[in-house]
Amino acid sequence: MKAAVWHAKEDIRIEEVPDPTPASGEVVIQVERTGICGTDLHEYTSGPLFAIPQTILGHEYSGTVVDMARDVTGFRVGDRVAGVGVTGCGVCYYCRHGLTGICDSPTFIGLRRPGALAPLASMPASALFVVPDELSLAEAALVEPLGVAFHAVRRSRLAPGETVYVAGAGPIGLGVIQTARAAGASEIIVSEVSSRRRAAATELGATRVIDPTIEDTLEITRSLTFGRGADVGFDTAGVQAAFDPAIAAIRKRGRFVVVAAWERPAAFEMSGPLLREIELIFTFCYEAEEEIPQLLKLLARGDIQAAPMITSEIPLDAVVAKGFQELRDHRDVQVKILVNPAVSA
Repeated sequence: MKAAVWHAKEDIRIEEVPDPTPASGEVVIQVERTGICGTDLHEYTSGPLFAIPQTILGHEYSGTVVDMARDVTGFRVGDRVAGVGVTGCGVCYYCRHGLTGICDSPTFIGLRRPGALAPLASMPASALFVVPDELSLAEAALVEPLGVAFHAVRRSRLAPGETVYVAGAGPIGLGVIQTARAAGASEIIVSEVSSRRRAAATELGATRVIDPTIEDTLEITRSLTFGRGADVGFDTAGVQAAFDPAIAAIRKRGRFVVVAAWERPAAFEMSGPLLREIELIFTFCYEAEEEIPQLLKLLARGDIQAAPMITSEIPLDAVVAKGFQELRDHRDVQVKILVNPAVSA
């Protein structure tokens, strides 16, 4: 079969690889859709960050079960499933406390073991979740990035009625917006330079969308929050120009959550957050066993929507030109690009 294999920075190749067979604890799926993640894009433009050479990319995915190891329980051939990209070892301190996302020895699917940018993929059973009938497999492929956003909002301890500031309206930012809305945020202020992504933010629940190239984010945020600033902020952009005004927009004793994966070190001015006693929280991925089933229920009910985030679907053969290069060069018009591995260009 053909697969998208990462070799080095700006070197992803469509190659022939053997069809997978399930090892112990694994399930083989026929891949329906695979999303191109911001992490994947970082590996293409600036890697290696997490990826190792000759790894099949793809950790946002959905599909249908076609085979499994004898020791796997809880799945049947024909089940519609979606998966996550990080699984735990199951035995370390953090896994035994349900914190698989910060496992001491995690498995990084699509970065350090074969992923889902291929027609077939063998995945750890612990990474897979059955998709409700009400949800399409195309939408279910966004469970992984939406899971990151869902976890970030839970970590923020957002309470009903609180106000939120989101820096960036890419896939994670749009997930944060929707999860915050579902959690009862009274005001969701979003800063985003892309007009396409600002429109998506408005559609998915932002109450005020700011173009930071022409508007004063701090002034607007204070005007909407009785002069205090937002209760909770989220950095989903991962760039200095978005980070600085975002943390400035948080009220005294507010919480600021860093979700984005940064390509380079950030400069952090300490005095302002220190004097305001801001709580700084970092969040990496998700507590999959607990959070992904909850998220799938919200998606099935329509409380969180994935479809409006999908801006393109492409064949596997075009994943570099119409996927990675498109996201690199035209992020202003793309939000989430899905790959259909069963289709040729």
